[in-house]
Amino acid sequence: VRIPITLPSVGTLGFDVVGCGLNMVDQLVMVSEYPQPDSKQPIARMEYSPGGQVATAMVTCSRLGLRARYVGRFGDDVHGKWGLESLSEEGVDTDACSTAEATPNGFSIILVDRERGTRTILWSRPPALDLSPSDIQPSLVCAGRVLLVDCHDTEASTMAARYARAAGIPTVIDVEYVRPGIEDLLAQIDIIIAAEAFPFELTGCESPGRALRAIRDAYKPAMVCM
Repeated sequence: VRIPITLPSVGTLGFDVVGCGLNMVDQLVMVSEYPQPDSKQPIARMEYSPGGQVATAMVTCSRLGLRARYVGRFGDDVHGKWGLESLSEEGVDTDACSTAEATPNGFSIILVDRERGTRTILWSRPPALDLSPSDIQPSLVCAGRVLLVDCHDTEASTMAARYARAAGIPTVIDVEYVRPGIEDLLAQIDIIIAAEAFPFELTGCESPGRALRAIRDAYKPAMVCM
């Protein structure tokens, strides 16, 4: 399958991909089955790792040999410092990152049900970590051949995508939820990668094919998938 987009020349930009969006620190708790109310059960396995959609994607790109930059905000607690350091250790450029003073980093507890292969996420992220449109500078988000955003800070992601589009840089979104302003954001996106429930929630269509076609017809991306 050939996606009808054109990438800028390799030599004109400092990075292959720039990601603007969420970072978290995750506590993964794996259990044999999902716990019932007022119950106790042993933990099968536990892991502690940096996370967040866009930050994780930039680490993956770096491991694949791509030059990756992350644009986002961290808390100044131990979780935030570790999350920022982990990106640098993975070879991801963090020069465009900022730190919110006296603010804990985003943190999530992820319950993984091994029996069903499902997960439940409990999360906390202070508003001070949110990015606003004024935080988005063209020189930061237009430094790569592709821009990846998410839907958490919708207005900031929309601004970043507009800057990228104006510079001829393809835009990609990893989208989970219908939020205020999501229509304006999707209108700036070339490749829409949707969570399983998102197309149905956005369009009201009951079948995957109809939902994806409705998104394609409404926002004219080069590709939409789930």
